[in-house]
Amino acid sequence: MTPPLLDERLDAVRRALSRHLGETTDATTLASVPSDAGHPDGLALVAARAALTPFETDVLTLVAGCELDAGLRSLCARALGDASREYATFGLAIAALDGAHWDALAHISPLRDLGLVRLDQRERGRGLTDSPLVMDESVVLFLLGLAVDGPELDAVAQPERAVLSWLSSRQDDTLLDVLAEWDRSDEPIAVWGSTADREPFERSVAAATGARSLWRLVASGDLPDPADDGDLLRRLSREVRVFGAAAVLDLDDLEPARVARVSRWVRRLSESRVRVIVSSREAVPGLRFHGPIFELPEASLGERVELWQHALDGASPDADVRRLAGQFRLAGDDAEAVAAGALRSHGNGSLFDALWAASRVRARADLGGMAERMRPSAGWDDLVLPPREQHALRDLLRHTRHRSTVFEEWQLTGSGRGAGVTALFAGPSGTGKSLAAEVIASELAVDLYRVDLSQVVSKYIGETEKNLRRVFDAAERSGAVLVIDEADALFGQRTAVRDSHDRYANIEVSYLLQRMESYRGLAVLTTNLRANIDDAFVRRLGFIVTFPFPDPEQRNDLWQRAFGPGVPLAHLETRSLAQLTLSGGSIRNVAVNAAFLAAERGSPVTMSDVLEGARSEYGKLDRPLTSTETAGWEL
Repeated sequence: MTPPLLDERLDAVRRALSRHLGETTDATTLASVPSDAGHPDGLALVAARAALTPFETDVLTLVAGCELDAGLRSLCARALGDASREYATFGLAIAALDGAHWDALAHISPLRDLGLVRLDQRERGRGLTDSPLVMDESVVLFLLGLAVDGPELDAVAQPERAVLSWLSSRQDDTLLDVLAEWDRSDEPIAVWGSTADREPFERSVAAATGARSLWRLVASGDLPDPADDGDLLRRLSREVRVFGAAAVLDLDDLEPARVARVSRWVRRLSESRVRVIVSSREAVPGLRFHGPIFELPEASLGERVELWQHALDGASPDADVRRLAGQFRLAGDDAEAVAAGALRSHGNGSLFDALWAASRVRARADLGGMAERMRPSAGWDDLVLPPREQHALRDLLRHTRHRSTVFEEWQLTGSGRGAGVTALFAGPSGTGKSLAAEVIASELAVDLYRVDLSQVVSKYIGETEKNLRRVFDAAERSGAVLVIDEADALFGQRTAVRDSHDRYANIEVSYLLQRMESYRGLAVLTTNLRANIDDAFVRRLGFIVTFPFPDPEQRNDLWQRAFGPGVPLAHLETRSLAQLTLSGGSIRNVAVNAAFLAAERGSPVTMSDVLEGARSEYGKLDRPLTSTETAGWEL
């Protein structure tokens, strides 16, 4: 089915070709494609948005018709005098169509500059006027009134749905300022702000301009130089100027070596009158950008509460709404989706629990292999620590749980920033540092991510900082517990500045501490060697919890919990087992080995099984198992 104008112009083009051939035509033989007045008039939109002349409109119609109508292709072949040449050419259009003008053939004409038609020069020996004219699939579909995202930009971008998200009143004001600027000019504009706030804002700008979709080009990815790939620039210009899509040039994690390339993109987009949002967390050093810049205000706790109140429409108590707003930084469309799903599915269960669980899943971070997501399930009963350390961990939990109230709502520090909860867990391997972080994450009902420093720390200057930024930005929406193991690898004694690498190493550490302090969750550093961490760094941490090697009484408690309730046990004397000078992690390993020995034998776990497991564990630790440790064992 074809929209009215396309149907009308197809008929006129067929008649023009027939007249050029000296043939008589009638409407019956030419109306090969039925019309549908219900479809959007794609040809009218393209002609208006690209400012096509009537002749250029007919050239576009001729090329589209060859894609759609075998009869029109046959007419072209006869007009070209070659049955094998079933296509349109500029030469044929100049000769047969009314109002012909040669500047329609120029590479700066809208037909070619916007990639509405292309020369197919695969046939050798063909020139400007006799090369086949072809059209991208997305152009054909748009002319037919079918708004779909074509594949032409897939190599460098993916479309996002343009949708009006709930924005804070200050962000709404910024959106109106952007729209007013684009009423005055088609120049690119820049938006600086946090990723969590920018992305829903950009989708809202796209929707407010009438766009159906938004193309996000990531400058740190495979974006080529516009001088090397003119087709990409043409396709992007066509998507924005003709199809009415929106475009974002995302500069997050941009390497300094690529800044000049991005500057060329901004210049070329400006020259092509392409509305695009140049998007970044903050100003990019060295970027040549002369257009308007908008600072996007970060949504405050109060504004996030308004978002949830809007999404839930009074269905949840204010106290629950504040907990959700304090924990999760969801965009308006995400919060509305969570609220709608929870209201439908919670049944007789707790609405708050359904909202929390759905928000936790939707806000879950993708850390690109630099961190492992753990499933926290441990509770306080699983921790065996002295009372002082237990109290310190509960104090840490209290600070994390009420951080948003004290720092954001009550503004204790004078601002909502620089008010993260940071901790150092120090102690020998296996004493419960990771388990303690898991207990806190389980109590908070949030995700726990263990950061792999080997994937984060890089020998290349500036790369470690970029990786750390990715980790914290990705986890920011959910306020997950972040655990950075073996922190002494990065937080060793302060490096004397002897060269540029030493200077950047200190910058990386300072950057990590700054991000930990502003992170909306709990960030934990762990180390086996507290003495290896510079005191200047330690003083910037909010909590320091030392995990001592367990004494005999604590080891007895650990052995009593080492085997689950489903494991069959013979008589195990935990007081005797506590003579083994092992940490909690090693005790767990011994218990696992003993259980496998018993399973192989098909009988309960015995002291002999534990002894065999202990010999294996001591071997791994490269330590001798002394007779004192096994004295009095009943085997």
